[in-house]
Amino acid sequence: MAVAIPVLALMVPKLSTIDLAYQVRAGNIMLHTHRLLSTDLFSFTARGEAWLNQQWGAEVLWALLYRVGGWPMLILTRALLAGAVAACVFLACRARGGGTKPAAWLTIASFAVWLPGAILRPQLLGLLLFALTLWLLSDRERHPARLWWIPAIVVVWANLHGSFFLAPVLVALAWLQARARHDDRAKAGRLVRVGVASMLAANVNPYGLRVWRYAVGIPANRVIADTIVEWRPPTVRTGPGLVFFLSLAVVALLLARRGRLAPWPTLV
Repeated sequence: MAVAIPVLALMVPKLSTIDLAYQVRAGNIMLHTHRLLSTDLFSFTARGEAWLNQQWGAEVLWALLYRVGGWPMLILTRALLAGAVAACVFLACRARGGGTKPAAWLTIASFAVWLPGAILRPQLLGLLLFALTLWLLSDRERHPARLWWIPAIVVVWANLHGSFFLAPVLVALAWLQARARHDDRAKAGRLVRVGVASMLAANVNPYGLRVWRYAVGIPANRVIADTIVEWRPPTVRTGPGLVFFLSLAVVALLLARRGRLAPWPTLV
């Protein structure tokens, strides 16, 4: 049920094409020319300008899916990706010791928080890879060798969406948690090696180190932050922002009822 609800919920709404349309077109151009787009072909004011097309992999993927089944295939893809995100969240909850029912309810509750981001854009692929990385880190006590999947995930992630830097951040938080719990050096050392490997893996892309400047530069750009709604800080004045802050309040209430402090890396 925890996985089925996101899938069914995203089979019904119309597909937003605000960015998707040009991404499908960009992917088709790259498939036709067998080369990456390096200049802007779509915007009026910046046509012909240099373009660091970090999301090229997602654009090619959308174009291939569109060729297979048109817009219905893309609608199905959105729903299946959402289901995959929910599955990873559920598995992460189970790995952290949650029972089946509590994990299912937490997964459904989390869906209400990330639903506004469940648009068929590269960010949805980033959301899936974030949830997958979270699951692998949550399950590292039982399956420590799986941590080495994370650098491979980052290689893919760095060619799909600019949120790839969150993988090393998650690994760093896991390392801080290991230190706070006084885990043995072998466990902490493995996390350090995985984190370093993940940072190196992010450079396996057509642009090399420049993807880091892209990932940092977009959110730091004041013009983007001031004019594009999705880049503004969350606020209770918007529906998604209200849900986000309510979720924080619920988490704080549940932690307060536990009666014991949780390590701050775990809270983060």
